[in-house]
Amino acid sequence: MTWEEGKFKIKSNKAEINKELLNIKGHLDEQDAKYHLHNFLRENITFTTNLISGVDLFPFQHLAIKSMLETDYFLGIWSRGMSKSFSTAIYAFLDAIFNQGVQIGILAATFRQSKMIFEK
Repeated sequence: MTWEEGKFKIKSNKAEINKELLNIKGHLDEQDAKYHLHNFLRENITFTTNLISGVDLFPFQHLAIKSMLETDYFLGIWSRGMSKSFSTAIYAFLDAIFNQGVQIGILAATFRQSKMIFEK
């Protein structure tokens, strides 16, 4: 088995974004507020998921969904009952929110599985 390093570098700057937000003083215009909110929500996936859907993520789900959002290719080999479909559904709605105007296709081995992901 070999390891192939991808072209996309994962660089988390959660601490930097949170520190930057703490240092903001005064009034923000709407465009700057949207920009900072987008960056904050994208870096704090567990908070974002809880805010939008009321679901608390486990740490491994946070890592997986964050990886899905930040890389161009994700391969998750998880055991049975490890919330593969559920985590994919969370990723799908977060991707739709963060990348508005982009069409998203949900593909699975069977139509029933795609339908189940869409329903979640």
